[in-house]
Amino acid sequence: MDEIAENEDLHSTMSDITDKNPPSEGQKAEEEAPLVQSTFSVNASTQRSFTKPIEICSLVGMIVGAPAVLCYIVLSVMSGEGLAGAFTAPKWLLNLLLFGGAVLLGFGIVFYTSVRKTLKNVEHLAEENHYKFYRDHVVIEVMRRGEQMGAVKAYYTDFVKLRENKRYFLLYPSSSTVYLVEKSGLSLEQQAILQDLLHVP
Repeated sequence: MDEIAENEDLHSTMSDITDKNPPSEGQKAEEEAPLVQSTFSVNASTQRSFTKPIEICSLVGMIVGAPAVLCYIVLSVMSGEGLAGAFTAPKWLLNLLLFGGAVLLGFGIVFYTSVRKTLKNVEHLAEENHYKFYRDHVVIEVMRRGEQMGAVKAYYTDFVKLRENKRYFLLYPSSSTVYLVEKSGLSLEQQAILQDLLHVP
């Protein structure tokens, strides 16, 4: 009985020592290892895939807006000079052509110019986003030409939106900014882990 009691005391003592000992560096590294890692290149091709709808709408706006303004000028001149015979363009039609055409043309030029400028800037940046996904947060390192330009740690609850489509996981820190995680660089298992971490709809 004394031997059993001594063994129980020894076991209790060893448990106390084990509980009080801090985790080793190896244990820390294992605990802190990211669940998923991914790299995404920010280039003009990727940016164009997202800005293409805006670019197309801008071109349509210019294509429709320019003739509308031209029609306003022609009809105004013809109506004023009596060149259209008995036909006189109604004022509401002239106003519609003028203001509608001017708005479409103006917005088309502004957005098209903005998109082209953005694409040109992206070509010179040559940036890469390195993602490290942990249980409750992600670390994003921004690399430019092999040099780290910055890093951010964000909890998944900090993002305003977390989405998924056929090509990407999309992380929105704000409504106007998005971080892209490309699925093609992830295994099916890694994709499943991210779906679980991000709780994407």
